[in-house]
Amino acid sequence: MKKILISLFIICSTQLLFAKGIIRGSIQDVESGDPVIGANIVIEGTEIGTTTDFDGYYSLQIPEGEHSIIVSAIGYQSLKIKTVNINANDIKLLNIVLKPSVEMLNEVVLTASNSRRTAAALLAIQRKSVKIINGISSETINKTGDTNVANALKRITGVSVEKGKYVYVRGLSDRYTKTTLNGVSIPGLDPDKNTVQMDLFPTNLVDNIVVYKTFSPDLPGDFTGGLVDIATKDFPVRKTFVISSGLGYSTGMNFNKNFVLYEAQSRDWIGLGYATRKLGFPENTTIPDESLNNPRLTELTNSFSKELGVKHGANTFLNQNYSLSYGNQYNHTKSTLGLLFAFNYKNDYTYYDNVYQGIFFKNTDNQINKLDKREVSKGSYGENNVVWSALLGAAIKLDKNKYSLSIFHSQNGKGQAADYIAHNFDETNATLYKDGIQYAQKSVTNIMLKGTHYIKDNGFKIAWKIAPTYSKILEPDVRSTRLSYDDTDQHFHLQLGDGAGIDRYYRDLGEINLVAKSDVSLRFHLLHDDNSKLKFGLSNTLKNRNYSIDTYTFSKTSDFDEFTEDPNSILIDEHIWNTQSQSGMFVKGFQDLNNQYNATSNIAAAYILNEWKIFEELKTIYGVRVEHAITHYKGYYNNATFNKQVLNTTNLLPSLNLIYSVAEKTNWRLSYSKTLARPSFKEKSNAHIADPISQNFFIGNLNLKETKISNIDIRWEHFMKKGQLISASGFYKNFTNPIEIVPFQLSPNNIQPKNTEQAVVYGGEVEIIKQLSKEKAKTNIRIGANLTYILSRVNTQKVIINNNGKTEYQLRKEVARIGEQVSKYRPMQGQSPFLFNANLNIKHKTFESNLSYNIQSRKLAIVGSGIVPDVYEDSFHSLNFKTSFNFGNQKSYKVSVSAKNILNDTFNQYYESYGASKEIYRSNDLARSFNLKITYTIH
Repeated sequence: MKKILISLFIICSTQLLFAKGIIRGSIQDVESGDPVIGANIVIEGTEIGTTTDFDGYYSLQIPEGEHSIIVSAIGYQSLKIKTVNINANDIKLLNIVLKPSVEMLNEVVLTASNSRRTAAALLAIQRKSVKIINGISSETINKTGDTNVANALKRITGVSVEKGKYVYVRGLSDRYTKTTLNGVSIPGLDPDKNTVQMDLFPTNLVDNIVVYKTFSPDLPGDFTGGLVDIATKDFPVRKTFVISSGLGYSTGMNFNKNFVLYEAQSRDWIGLGYATRKLGFPENTTIPDESLNNPRLTELTNSFSKELGVKHGANTFLNQNYSLSYGNQYNHTKSTLGLLFAFNYKNDYTYYDNVYQGIFFKNTDNQINKLDKREVSKGSYGENNVVWSALLGAAIKLDKNKYSLSIFHSQNGKGQAADYIAHNFDETNATLYKDGIQYAQKSVTNIMLKGTHYIKDNGFKIAWKIAPTYSKILEPDVRSTRLSYDDTDQHFHLQLGDGAGIDRYYRDLGEINLVAKSDVSLRFHLLHDDNSKLKFGLSNTLKNRNYSIDTYTFSKTSDFDEFTEDPNSILIDEHIWNTQSQSGMFVKGFQDLNNQYNATSNIAAAYILNEWKIFEELKTIYGVRVEHAITHYKGYYNNATFNKQVLNTTNLLPSLNLIYSVAEKTNWRLSYSKTLARPSFKEKSNAHIADPISQNFFIGNLNLKETKISNIDIRWEHFMKKGQLISASGFYKNFTNPIEIVPFQLSPNNIQPKNTEQAVVYGGEVEIIKQLSKEKAKTNIRIGANLTYILSRVNTQKVIINNNGKTEYQLRKEVARIGEQVSKYRPMQGQSPFLFNANLNIKHKTFESNLSYNIQSRKLAIVGSGIVPDVYEDSFHSLNFKTSFNFGNQKSYKVSVSAKNILNDTFNQYYESYGASKEIYRSNDLARSFNLKITYTIH
């Protein structure tokens, strides 16, 4: 027994003696932000130490206790970090910056991290960058409680988010915004938009989001307002396991007995509802005419779902969101391995019971200012949106090489249903009962393999990336049912002349993107600058899209008229045509060849730039990028085969960025560049696409030209301690051939993209981040605010509207009211002239609260044409609040409560015409929403 006790004592003593923890972090140059390679990290008074790798990272295992750490590197001042406490099996993060050596320092207090995960670090990168950038770190995202990238982006200066997912930078529409994932372009899931749906990216996958507002040659050339780069997490700094669960409630939406949707299918909850809705026979099946008396017609008609109308009182539970993530870093003698896994799930319900849409024209008599009412629709709209995503990443770091592989998949299943009653006051004077049902299954899968190689210690670096992405949009059985109601006989009819009809669409879009790029950088001596950087590279982006729509209509025999207010009674068995009765409903196949196309684009690019410190206070990046773009379109035009190149251009895109440091933390910036915007596949096509929910009809335009833009930016900024900032910016942009979405003269619901000849946008931005509490206060209080004011101008004398060559200005003059002065200029479509963001953050030991406010001002939503008035979208005010409480061992538990749209603002678009009262184009109330979330973290 005695021997056993002695043995146990020796074991315990040994464990205590050799108990160890880990310090880990990065070491970077305080001026350039570059990693310090080969820096020494040593425990004072011992030989225990290590050196940084080519990324400036280190990891050192040290005994438990209190230590002083000595950090040194050739050409830098040595640092002594006192009283570093380490516990057994603990990982302590120490991120350090070094100053170039002037004199030796005896003691230095640890400075802020340069990891982009912290707000202060991101501001430091912003200060050092020659480009004009804004960003948001994962630290800030955690404070605000934003669950997806779209919500987080709202807090960045000059950024607004439309419909909860599409990013507008400096008020410019989404076509002028570029989105990259870890520096590589990815396709969006919405064929109606050029940008990526930002709500697909959950924030727990994100390390940081950076918005580049000025172009440099190492960035893609097809952005103007801004380029949004989403950086996912790579090397976890410590072992972390996080699981969270949240429930949300929106007033008037969840548990609403009037909710309209459709009959849910078994796989809808995981966003895979396509399989239960797909076409019941091959697409190329010949549907026999009913005059042939072929029983096959009955069989094909019966293969369609009987559901033609919305379901009232659909089951709507609380909004739900769940997430799970795991990350760890494994250190070995000659390598470091990082692993990351994350999964997110969200299921939301949206309902509007007072949707309004109006069609108004200017009176043909120009003495009458009042707008003519042509049609008014009122009804309700329901939506169920399921999004889940998963990220699996692995990275390995060797001596001077780093490789990483990540696989990202996002799945979205979105169901929509609308129930309208439309009254026509023009040609038919008919009353139409409209039901629309739509389900879209969208997915995007991105695989990224990348490598970084340091050839020499002087900064010679080669980086490469290969990223295939596959996206798919399946819209099976989109249903539009319209029945006319006759006040005379008080019955429902399928009266085609009134606009009634039963249509079903099957849409299929598949797109493959393959991006490959390589970048080479090296440092060399240029005049008195020993660290001048030369960077050059190549990239190629290949895209291929297949798009098709199959259309089916339901007709009736002349003797059949068994219709009621309930569309779901139309296709019951006794109403289906058969060879015996030869009466009832039957299906017809219709294929619009305009909606079948294959498009391929290839963008090859090469660039070269030089980053040079001209003298101590003045630094520049200058260079040029060359992009050669080819788009090939294969489809139909006027029912004839169309197979040729529709775009073949080479663009030279120069760029000059200057930063002048008038003081250590005060900069002046000046930038000039040329960029462009290319039309999307959908826009530069001959597609004719109906949307039964919005009731719009989109028509492509094969004659679209790409937009070319000249950009000038100037900015003053002053950085202060603790991440404080004040800045002011001005910008000017000149557009040649900008693209706008315009309605047809007599059919405002028919819209088409068109080029205007020229436009200009100019404005300014102001941003402030201020610490209100004292440096050592127990409660940290911080405020931030940013304001963007933008003016835009389009010359309507150079906008050709119709085939007769008439300009927008001429048509506006022709229909001008008495006394109306028609301006030659108007704002750009989609451009918000005023954006404002403000936030207040309060942080204590156990809780943190954030109050944020956002304004997007009135903007031109749809450009009028002739007797069709302009449509403006009203300003929107958003007030949001979140508070979080930490508790438990090591504060492992966090409870968060948030509220959004506290002001309960509404969505309004209205017609505006000289001397006339505003008439609503589209309107619906938005709800307040509340969310409760519980997070558990294990380190």
